[in-house]
Order: sequence, then structure tokens, then C-alpha cells
Amino acid sequence: SKQLMMNTARAALEISKKRLQDGSASELLVEGHKRTKLKGSTTTTIACLTRNTLSAATIGDTAFVLLRNGKIYFKSPTQEFEFDTPYQLADKEISDGFGEFSEPEDALLYTVRDIRPGDVLVMGTDGLFDNLHDYEIEQIVAEKREQGIGADGISKELIERARAHSLDPEYVSPWAQEKGQLESGFIGGTLKKLGIKAVFGAGYKGGKPDDISVITGVAQYLIPGTDLFLPI
Repeated sequence: SKQLMMNTARAALEISKKRLQDGSASELLVEGHKRTKLKGSTTTTIACLTRNTLSAATIGDTAFVLLRNGKIYFKSPTQEFEFDTPYQLADKEISDGFGEFSEPEDALLYTVRDIRPGDVLVMGTDGLFDNLHDYEIEQIVAEKREQGIGADGISKELIERARAHSLDPEYVSPWAQEKGQLESGFIGGTLKKLGIKAVFGAGYKGGKPDDISVITGVAQYLIPGTDLFLPI
């Protein structure tokens, strides 16, 4: 995953210098993937901002949320074959292992054309979204913005809160809720066919220990012809 991101970043710089404009997220994903010749697989989220247009591409259960005025304006869905089994990007020619690998053309693509100053973009792995509810993300971002804390501070707090939840066996995480809903639906449906009534799902608790990576960005006005941003 680190090599893929490094290659994607290099591709972004080369494309912007060559064309004097940024590439789209899908183009960057294709180029980064093409340059990465390693065994293994990863989920990924790539986003780039050109003027006031956000372009994004996701594969698997990494995702992003865009917050506006303290509330989630958009949240990308995840790609999973089944619960806890996400799509994985890989080089099919050299990678081996169980399951089915994905290519850049399998990515979900997004375009948001009206990015405004003050909008906050949070990209994260499943370790973030499995352990933090949407309302918690909104609260953390709003609190940190009110305190004048920037993108790095927001990312740090999101990571710390998600990690604490992941290790708490009593916390009712989004992951535990989804697991309970899926299992109660399957088992409950089977018992119903047998004429047995039962209620499931209420007892699922606990976070999900997992990798937690977060990148946050805050949109600002760029003064034309300079590298200076106007305060929000």
C-alpha cells in the first residue's frame, strides 16, 4: 500500500507539471497501479482537488466523508463481497492468494463540483469507520475546528478515538451493529421458516482492532498567482 501511494503521488506531480493541471483520481489510480510491481493487495482511497472540484476513487472498505457546516454532506459506500470481505486492489499477474483481486477499473468514482471554503474531507481505512459512528466524526471535526485546530490535529483525534473504541469490549461500534444485524437476519430468517420466534442482535458489542489510517483536508481560498490562502 505504501509503494502504491508513493507511485500515485509521483504520478500526480508529473501529470501536473506536464499538463499544468491535475489528473483525475481515476487516472492517478491507474498510473499508480501500473507502476507498482509488487505482490500483495490493498484497499485504497485516492482524492484530488482541482479548483473547486473534488475527484475521488475508492476500492474496498476504505472510504471518505465530506463535511460541510459541521455535518456529513457525503459519505462514500464500501465495496465488499460479503461482510468483512472487501475488494482488494492488486497486480493480478504477479499476486497470488485466496479470493478475487480487483483492478483500477473496478473502483467506485466520485465527483463533487462545488467544494467550498471550510469543507472538511476525511479519508480513512476501515479501522476508522468500523469504530466511529458518523455523529462522532461530526462532533470531533466540529470541536477541533472551533478550537482552531487544523487538519493534522483532526486526524490525530480521530485516530485516537477510533483506537480507544476498537479496544473497548463494551462499546457498541458500527462494526458490531452491522454484524448483529446480518447474523440476526440470517439466523432469524432460518428459525422463522421452522416456526420458531426469536430476537437477536441486541447483544453485540465491542470495537474492531484493525489498522487505522486517516488523512484530513480543509478547503481554503487560494489567492490567485500566489501560494497564500485566505483565512476561513
